[in-house]
Amino acid sequence: MKVLIPLLSIKPQSTSSIVYVEGLLPPLVERLGGDCVVLSTPFLADRIGELGCDVVRQPTPNGRIARLLIARRAVPRVFADFGADRYLVPDGQLLPTGPRSPTVITLHHHLNFSQPEGEPLGRRLYWRFWLDDAIRRTAGRADVLIAPSHAFAEEFEELVPESRGRLRVVSHGVHPSFSPEAAPAPPEPTPSLLVIGNPSPYKNVVVACDAFARLASSIPHRLELVGLTEEDLDRLGQGRGWSDEARRRMAPLGGPPRQELPGLLRRADVLLHPSRVESFGLPVLEALACGTPVACSALPSLRELTDGAAALAPVNDAEALAAAVSELLAEAESDAATRRDRGLAIAAARSWAACAGAVADLLAES
Repeated sequence: MKVLIPLLSIKPQSTSSIVYVEGLLPPLVERLGGDCVVLSTPFLADRIGELGCDVVRQPTPNGRIARLLIARRAVPRVFADFGADRYLVPDGQLLPTGPRSPTVITLHHHLNFSQPEGEPLGRRLYWRFWLDDAIRRTAGRADVLIAPSHAFAEEFEELVPESRGRLRVVSHGVHPSFSPEAAPAPPEPTPSLLVIGNPSPYKNVVVACDAFARLASSIPHRLELVGLTEEDLDRLGQGRGWSDEARRRMAPLGGPPRQELPGLLRRADVLLHPSRVESFGLPVLEALACGTPVACSALPSLRELTDGAAALAPVNDAEALAAAVSELLAEAESDAATRRDRGLAIAAARSWAACAGAVADLLAES
């Protein structure tokens, strides 16, 4: 078995795909005994580092059409040069071209089919006139489609009938740095709540801010927002009616290095995760691994992942999310310990090594 792993569709802003690749590839390459080749853009090759297998660097522009044209030439060439006999595609937007070979593809979202409200027109047009068809073709051609949760697999199969019979569930893992035992961050004078997201409407960060605005007068915390700038927050807050005091205690942190996230999570009293659409919920898993309480949307994938370890609120309901946060902050010590232990057990059962083992088995069976 010789596997080509093309990564050319993953861009610097593709955070979830990058985390997936960084977590999966080292244990997977070890499991495959180096019998694989990675075709990567230079920026991602630098992020991944030494893997113990061949890594072919392919400069690729950021434009979608140019990237596709380069991938169409580069993927078959490297496949033939390496003598590969199957593909593992860690990002479902890239459909391998060339001779038909066994193909395993990881899916990360179905935003283009579920169409969360508020997405900009340009993105919706891109989904409608390119991505929808590309993913349907991917689903019809792949031997195996990897879904990160049972809930997502069920939703995707309903939205994309071409995927029926091809979906297999393999949970994402969590890096060992996300742990309550690691060295804590320096104490802050003000306690914090935390949001990890971005300005995209489907992440729904504005609802976390609305919930915080309802709580600000009764708690001493500030709301730290990973993935947002002051400009993002000013734009999201227009017309929301936040008090000056609540807005002053909202702290956009921009995009801190990923190695800072465990410290931010351990310091936070609660992680707020108000997504409208979610395939898995990696920030939620990372919070559970740190022993940090979670208040999140009651989406099927998050309900599946947290399995009683989080406080849930209906999507888009800021009042219910605020109540969930209040519940966690006021929880009795024994109840909080029970919830924390449940979250730690959920995280302990999910490692990147286990993910890699399951993916290697699917490759061998394809």
